[in-house]
Amino acid sequence: MTQKFIRYTLCIICTFLCSINAYAWRGAKAIVKSEPANGGYVYVSSSNSTPSVYDKTDDNSEQVDKWSTKTLTFDFYRFCLSNNGYVFKGWADSNSLNSGVQDSKASITTSTSDGGWVAGYPKEVTYYAIFARLTADKSSLAYSATTVGQSAQQTITITHAHAGKITANISGDNASDYSVSSTTPVANSVSEGAQSVTITFVPTCNGTRTATLTLHSDNGLNDVVITLTGEGSLNPQTLTWDNEPIDPNMTLGSTLSISATATSGLPVTYTSSAPDIISVNGNTLTANKVGTAVITASQAGDCTFAPAEN
Repeated sequence: MTQKFIRYTLCIICTFLCSINAYAWRGAKAIVKSEPANGGYVYVSSSNSTPSVYDKTDDNSEQVDKWSTKTLTFDFYRFCLSNNGYVFKGWADSNSLNSGVQDSKASITTSTSDGGWVAGYPKEVTYYAIFARLTADKSSLAYSATTVGQSAQQTITITHAHAGKITANISGDNASDYSVSSTTPVANSVSEGAQSVTITFVPTCNGTRTATLTLHSDNGLNDVVITLTGEGSLNPQTLTWDNEPIDPNMTLGSTLSISATATSGLPVTYTSSAPDIISVNGNTLTANKVGTAVITASQAGDCTFAPAEN
């Protein structure tokens, strides 16, 4: 009887100790996800100490706290910059754009008082590391010589994630020579994506025409700046006499109206090889004395048209 009592007592004690051991420490899962999957490093800790190197980007990390506290705090850290052009924007409780975004550390506390304990364990909490991105595949565009008034096009590809609304703006002295296919290429970027943007060059004058294309994110990312350079070339033009042939003989003191037209529509200038014999005033000739003079029609061109042949 004594032996049975001792064995029974020892069994109760062992059960009690095992029970104490089982409930002395409790594990809690904190599901940590990075958005996008290849960006950034995270760490989960129950203290405020700086975490050691931790190179996982998508991991279930378990924390342990004493059962006696009935409270467990998770601290989410971002302590390393993401690669591939991503920028850490903070922690969020969902992967929606800027949803609940906090700073580089976010804390979550679960306890018995808030119903966070399930079957003796703290509840699972999912938090997202939001990494944003805005890049372009080109930093400059150069257009070959394009006739004034004609068009040339080139395309860039922008890559984005959690960038929010992206706007495209062209500025500079020759900004009017360029246009973009969409001034809002991305209305609301959350997940990773790529967008094509076409920039059209229509020179308004000859020579080098420069401008700057700026892609701007309303999520606080650095602007993407693209230099635009194009060459404008002149249109050709020709001259035609409207009243040729004319009677080459003028009497002294007489006048004669002449007219020539440039295909450009630009005004025509008339000159005399011997103004003392035949003078020119606008498009009117006056015979001043006996002799011979050659009348020349010319059009010097402008930044749109090349000079016409006289």
